[in-house]
Amino acid sequence: MVHISALERYGKEIKIDKNAVMNFVDSVNVFGSKPQYKPKSLTAVMPYIAATYLRFYRLSAEWCAVVRPIFSWRELLVVDWDGVAFDPAVQDHAKRVLGLLPSPKDIKLTAMPEAMALILDPRIKTWP
Repeated sequence: MVHISALERYGKEIKIDKNAVMNFVDSVNVFGSKPQYKPKSLTAVMPYIAATYLRFYRLSAEWCAVVRPIFSWRELLVVDWDGVAFDPAVQDHAKRVLGLLPSPKDIKLTAMPEAMALILDPRIKTWP
C-alpha cells in the first residue's frame, strides 16, 4: 500500500538540510533547479497504482494507453489519511487517486513495465 501523502507530495519542491555551507549554496541556487520529491521507488510503482484504479473506470486515457488491469491480488492500493484504502470499485476513489498520478510522459513511461505482463488479468477482454 502507498499512503496518499506520498502521491500528494510527488513532484513538489523539497528542502534538504546539508549543513551551513551547502544550505547557503542551495539558497543561492547555484545548480539551477530546486530538488523535488520524486523517489525512484514511488515512481516505479505508479504503473501498478494506475492499473489498480483503472480496473472499473477508464478515467485516464493517458494511463489506459500504457497499462492494463492486473489481477486483484496483485493490486497496489492507496491508503487515505484515516488508514482506509481507496476502493478501486468506487468511482470517486479511483478519480482521486488517478488525479494525483503524474502522466506517464512526466515519468518517462512509454510502455508497460515488462514485469506487469506476468500479472495482467486475462478476464478483462475489452480495453481502450
